[in-house]
Amino acid sequence: MDENNKPVVKEQVPQATEPQVEVKTEVKLPEKTEEEFKPLEIPQEDWKVSPLFYEVANYFNIEPKLYEKSAEKLSMITDWAIEQANSNKLHDILPVIRQLEDKIMKPAWGETRYGNLYRYLRLAVKRDSFDKALKAFEKMEGKENG
Repeated sequence: MDENNKPVVKEQVPQATEPQVEVKTEVKLPEKTEEEFKPLEIPQEDWKVSPLFYEVANYFNIEPKLYEKSAEKLSMITDWAIEQANSNKLHDILPVIRQLEDKIMKPAWGETRYGNLYRYLRLAVKRDSFDKALKAFEKMEGKENG
């Protein structure tokens, strides 16, 4: 009995031989921001106001009087490098351009480095288009055409 003269009832709790513990583990993955779902945007500004243009032109040692003449070729080279590097930062783009320069033949006598790269990339883009078109005609494995 307890202090107030009431009988004390003790409950017997059955004891399990193994504890029954249910653990739910929820793994939270970091949510992707909108930017991570968007493809990398290639700058579409006029070359005259693009700091990236001037840096790439400087990399190829292009004189200011030749900027107008080289703009289209540098634009293609830069766009390709941005896609390859998946970045539009200069420190990511220049190594990609350099790797391609090292991979292909040196420019012919009187040809510019950027002109040589431009010709190669123009052909590579056409090749990729043709390859994609050819794949459309190939049979897919596991599927039969009726």
